[in-house]
Order: sequence, then structure tokens, then C-alpha cells
Amino acid sequence: MPRSILLVLVFLLTAVPAFAEVPLEIGPDTTVIDGPINPDGTINYLAYLNEKLSEGVTPENNFAVDVALTMGEDAWPSEALREKVMKGLGIKMPADGPFFVRFPLFLGGKDVKRTPDGRGWDRVYDASEGPWTAEQYPEVKHWLNEQDQALDRIVESVNQKDRYYFPLVVSEENPEAIEMALLPWLSQLRSIARSLKARAEWNIAAGELDNAWSDVQAMHRMANHTMRESHIVSWLVGVSIHNMALSVVDDVLSSDRLTARFAKRAIADSRSTAILPDIVVQLDVGSRLGSLDALLHCWKGRGGVFELSEPTYSLMAKDGFDPNVTLGESNRQMDRLIEAAGIPDPRLRIQAMDQIDKEIGELYLHAIAMLGGDVKAIAAIRNQMLEGNVYTVAATYLFLGQTFVRPAPVVRVQVAAQMRLQLQPVALAIGGYHAEHGDYPPNLNALAPEYLDSLPIDFATGELPVYRVEDGAAVVYSLGTDLEDDGGADGHPDGDIVFRIER
Repeated sequence: MPRSILLVLVFLLTAVPAFAEVPLEIGPDTTVIDGPINPDGTINYLAYLNEKLSEGVTPENNFAVDVALTMGEDAWPSEALREKVMKGLGIKMPADGPFFVRFPLFLGGKDVKRTPDGRGWDRVYDASEGPWTAEQYPEVKHWLNEQDQALDRIVESVNQKDRYYFPLVVSEENPEAIEMALLPWLSQLRSIARSLKARAEWNIAAGELDNAWSDVQAMHRMANHTMRESHIVSWLVGVSIHNMALSVVDDVLSSDRLTARFAKRAIADSRSTAILPDIVVQLDVGSRLGSLDALLHCWKGRGGVFELSEPTYSLMAKDGFDPNVTLGESNRQMDRLIEAAGIPDPRLRIQAMDQIDKEIGELYLHAIAMLGGDVKAIAAIRNQMLEGNVYTVAATYLFLGQTFVRPAPVVRVQVAAQMRLQLQPVALAIGGYHAEHGDYPPNLNALAPEYLDSLPIDFATGELPVYRVEDGAAVVYSLGTDLEDDGGADGHPDGDIVFRIER
């Protein structure tokens, strides 16, 4: 038997593809949902998600409406896409804005990449990295003044509207597939967040902490809205916006305008914005259905639009390939991922994700080895599945290896972001205590109950975060996702999660 399988594999990728009409089994173990159904008998996941995600959403309660209304013509890949999104939102595009105009375009057009000193968006990044003045960055200040109306609209909207839904749409030349849905608003949201960060830093330098804090809170709320979309990419963009807001908090803490009264109000505000949306929804809805959708498109011979290897497409076109087996295995692995993502203890969650990541990678390598004629690899993979011919077995793990969410890095980002949000009010309390008493608190317990009702626990140690005063500054930190105490150094992604208060 192994020899016959090996002979099949030798000719696997050179044989003429022959699509076989294998009946699609619609059900919870394969397609998960049972409709709507495309004319070819597959599931229209795009239509399902749009219907599901838009439930209860109106132009009056949808923050996405105001994001879309700040996007001028240049922010959209095409006019047709813009019209589809506007129709899905139930609005019409205004002729005169106010539109948010990105810095390079503001300077002179789409092709302008540089400011007079030879730098483009970098100038905005520079200005947003710490308190700055108009004398330092006159072009940035002039640009921000022109964007005030659009930015204020975003701040007002995100503070008032509690829903967020952008319709998933695709360009005319692409199939109706989730993975092909274009998300131009993510770029818009990042640019707006960066602009709010730059404006907040200017306000810190001007001593206007209330204005700066208003933009910080808007950024946190923007981040949480974005993280509730069904895409992992949207969730990660939300994390990046949270981190932009938190870096402004670092500079608020060192401002000589920080008072105990301001700190207490900021701590109270933080209660509503420092709770990171769970990632389980993105995994169970967007990632799961997106993966199943991609498989069905590839199986139906429309897979060229996906960034999968040619061997994967070829295997799915073979006689005997059974998509139902691959769908079932994809769901089984996703079930494991969802279960691991729900583990309460972050340390155990990281370990479980690491294990899943490792196993999926090993199965993918086995599939690659199969294509090279490795009989041992064939036996190893066949033991993983009860049924399915060689094409199905190889295609299943090639597909999973190329489309499955890499869980370990994502959950590390999740744990670190949540811990940093939990430390934000602690850092504000330390700053407020110093403003009131002229010195740093002797320990974290001194912050309760005047500033904090309770203190967060370091996920890595099960104890209070590390706190110490050194060289005239206070440092409070949690161990990073490497679970090692780096002494308050946060120079690498898995390093300590740190706030430094210098007053």
C-alpha cells in the first residue's frame, strides 16, 4: 500500500486536474451554517456575516457611519466599492465632507511622499512620539488645524454611538469570498488614531491635559470598536490603537499639569475603556468561517485569488478529493483553538496556543514531505484521520498550514495588551499621588482606597505588579509574555509591560 501511494504522489502535481463533483455535506461539522446557499451549492458566508453583523445596527447608532463619512474619494480603492459600502451603511456620501486628508496628500497630492526636509508621514510619527510645539513641526500643526473638524466628528461619534458595523464587500473582479473583502477603513482608522495621538501630544505640551485626555479616551473607544469586527486583522489594528493611546498616557504622567483631581477622573474614565474585547468571537466567526469559505472557493476552481501554493489548488481539483473531510478537520482544529482561547489563566492559555501552533506546523510539514514521497510522513498523517484518500489528506494539511491562524503570537499580543490596560489606572494613581503629596507612594497598597478600589494582579506571577522608585522616577510593571523579569526593560515584544512615571 505505501508503495502504491508513493507512485501516486510522484505524478501528483503533473497529472491533468479533473474536478470531481463530490456532494457537499451541509451541516454543523462541515459548513457550520446552512445558508444562504450560492447557485453552485456552496455557502455564501459573506452574505451570512453581513446579515449577522448588521443586526440591530442603524445609521444613528453605528460609529462606522462617521468613519466612512470622513473618507474622501482618495481613501477608497474604487468608486464602485465606495458605493457598495455606503449602500450597506444606509447612507449617502456628502459632496463636501468634512473629509480627513492624510498628511502627504494635504501637502500636494497623491504622489507627494516628502515634506520640505525630505520626510513624509515620518513627520507625523515624530510629532506623535512625545509632546511637541508648532515651532518644532509647523507643517504638522497646520495640517492638524485643517483636520480638526473631521477629527472632532470622530471623537463626538465614538463617545455617543455604541455599535460598529462596516459591510463586507468585494471588488467586481473578485469572487464573493470573505478573504477577498476589502477593508480600506482600517487604514483610515489607523491614520485618524495617529492624528489624534499627535494632537494629544501637542495639547500636553500646551498644558491642555483635558483636551489630550479626550483624544486618548476616543482612541481607546475606537480601538474597542475595531476589535469587535469579525477579522483578526481588525482586532490587531485595535490593539495597535490602544497602544497609541497608552503611549500618550506615558507623557500625561510626566506633565507638570497633572493633578490629583485629573488623575482620579482619568482613572474613573479608564474603567469603561480598559476592558479588552475578547478574541474568541474573531476566531469563532471570522477566522473559522473565512477558512471554510476559502476552502470551498479553492475546491470549486476559483482558488487562484487566494495566496495558497499551487500544489494545494492542484490537490483540491483531483478526482477523489473530499472537501467534507477537510472542512471537518478544519473545524476540529478550530474547536481546539477556541477552547484554548477561553482558558482563564493567561499562562496556561499561552502554553495551549503554543502546542496547537506546533502541531499544525508539524502536520503541514508532513504534508510537504508526502508530496516529496516520504512514506513515513504518509503513515503519520493517515493516522490522524479515519477516512480520506491521499489527495484529501495532503490537501487538508497543506490548506491548514497556509490558512490557519497562528494562535501563539496572537494570544501573546492579547495578554500583553490587557495587562497594559490594567496597569494604566495604576500608573495614573501613582502620578496623582505624587501631585498631591509631593512624593511617590511607598508601595502600591498606599493607592487604595483613595485612588483605586483594587489593584490588578500580574498575570505572570499571581502577585501585585513590580513597583519601585529609582533615580527620581517610579516604575510599575508586569512581567511580559516571556514570563521573565527583565527588570522593567521592555525592549522586545515579549518583554516586561512597563509604565515609568517621571515627575
